[in-house]
Amino acid sequence: MYGEYVKNFDRAVELVNTWTERSTQFKVIIHEVQKEEACGNLTLQHHMLEPVQRIPRYELLLKDYLLKLPHGSPDSKDAQSECVHPGPFLLLHTNSSRPDL
Repeated sequence: MYGEYVKNFDRAVELVNTWTERSTQFKVIIHEVQKEEACGNLTLQHHMLEPVQRIPRYELLLKDYLLKLPHGSPDSKDAQSECVHPGPFLLLHTNSSRPDL
């Protein structure tokens, strides 16, 4: 599901922008929802981007964690293994961000 979301993200944002321009009613509803405190003053497009950015953030966090681990730490082996042989979510992100897949 994540791969499909990433693959269709640009089109989804394009549709939100198109309907915001075309439909006054849609625009008013979107703006009203965005004003709510729970939205943190962010646009719908910003909220839509969160899942796309989440997996790359985990990759960066893991790499940074590896750099800061003390030499010989018991966590080193598992963390290094995850970088070399990523789990399903990291693989999914890598594969879904490739246009040829």
